[in-house]
Amino acid sequence: MVSSTYKILLEQTADGQSSATVLEIPDCHAIGIDPQAAISQVQTRLTERLAKAQIISIEIPAPPPQNPWIEFAGIFKDDADFADITKAIRAERTSNESATLS
Repeated sequence: MVSSTYKILLEQTADGQSSATVLEIPDCHAIGIDPQAAISQVQTRLTERLAKAQIISIEIPAPPPQNPWIEFAGIFKDDADFADITKAIRAERTSNESATLS
């Protein structure tokens, strides 16, 4: 028989009893007069539940990462003014680089 390990959250209730909850299956829980009783009860409930169920793994492909700027790529491709502006910027950068090197 294959065994699995589950994490149990133990808490004390307002009336002094102990509560045990299977963290992987939050609706699988039990209350006992002390921690051992709560653990025993939740272990029984989990065993009964798993006897009627299956645990399977599924793989879901992650969506490809999206570049947030991709929607703006090429938006000025047909704008003649933009082409002139980029030429002016390049010319200014080139002249600044030449002045810095001198």
